[in-house]
Amino acid sequence: MRMRPRRTRVRFLPGATAGASRIAACRVVALVPAHNEADRIGAALTALRAQTRPPERIVVVADNCTDATAGVARQAGAEVVESLNRHPSQEGQEPAPTLCRAS
Repeated sequence: MRMRPRRTRVRFLPGATAGASRIAACRVVALVPAHNEADRIGAALTALRAQTRPPERIVVVADNCTDATAGVARQAGAEVVESLNRHPSQEGQEPAPTLCRAS
């Protein structure tokens, strides 16, 4: 027995009208996870902005980076959130993650 493809229903934001205005009603935010990506993050952010529909916001999450990832991303105009972990003490404690927002 062959199964028919299932139809999906697409719902749009309230107040959106037909066509391109439906697309215009959607916000695009790019969330870019990064760990020691200083040599590549600039090119990635440039490529995001060059898309047909560039994001309204670009947020880079610099995950415990030991290089200049956060600085390069800030210089490229992205919002940056840095996650920093304390190094465990010699007594074997688990690191406590913290988030620092630095735009």
